[in-house]
Amino acid sequence: MIDQSDVISVALNTTSKIVDDFSVYACPATRVHRNVPYLTFRRKGGGHMEAVYRIEKVYVFSPKSPIPEATPDSHRKRLQDYIQACKSSVSFSPANAPHRFYLFAKSEKIELPHRPRPPRNQPPHWYYRLSDLKSGKEIVQVASKAADSSSWDLCHNIDSI
Repeated sequence: MIDQSDVISVALNTTSKIVDDFSVYACPATRVHRNVPYLTFRRKGGGHMEAVYRIEKVYVFSPKSPIPEATPDSHRKRLQDYIQACKSSVSFSPANAPHRFYLFAKSEKIELPHRPRPPRNQPPHWYYRLSDLKSGKEIVQVASKAADSSSWDLCHNIDSI
């Protein structure tokens, strides 16, 4: 069976080590992303992708606010550590604005040893098909470049304060 699941791909630069260390990625909540099951990162220097991660949970809150009360302890610790590490090396922009925090499942990482990349790497986020990323091809075509805001489900797998 061919997996046609969509994968959101975001450019990753200055926070690369922090994202790898805590399995958390954050972006301003004002960015419209489709609700997809997987996340990958286009790395600096051509946009190669090293792995695909299953999105475990998404939280929306300001990094300057308390973490939502209903957050499980294991998620709370990762979020706290990620936020602290980011404050030490980069800043959240805008600092008081809500951010979307993606926690990805550490145990469900799909390695991409062939390091696929787009024909041309450019921001912001793109969508790929999981089957294309796993195909073994070095150059992969973008499935879609823009989020369709009508397909973003604010109630699915998101905790918001």
